[in-house]
Amino acid sequence: MLVLATILFVTVYAIQCTIHCPDFNQFIPSLLKLEMKGFFMATLTGFGFGAIFFFYVQWKEAVDRAQKLLEEKLIFQYETLQNQVNPHFLFNSLNSLSSLIRKDIDLSVKFIHRAG
Repeated sequence: MLVLATILFVTVYAIQCTIHCPDFNQFIPSLLKLEMKGFFMATLTGFGFGAIFFFYVQWKEAVDRAQKLLEEKLIFQYETLQNQVNPHFLFNSLNSLSSLIRKDIDLSVKFIHRAG
């Protein structure tokens, strides 16, 4: 990209020099002395700002992806926990426990420890 920009700049400068300068022999010295320094400084400054902006955008996208993955993980954990505490399973377990408590307290304690 820098090479293409340099070629374009030199071409435009040559056309301007042909139109406005009577002595074309001064084209190369004047180009190297004054114009190319400013061109390269502006180009490097532009590339620097472009690089900073590019890395900021990449960093922001990475942070957003990490946040989205964390949210999806939390949703998955919630759904898993919700499926584990199925109301039907809970009802059956409590029903079994209540019948065991009436019949055999020691067996009901074992049932609680096994379930927990």
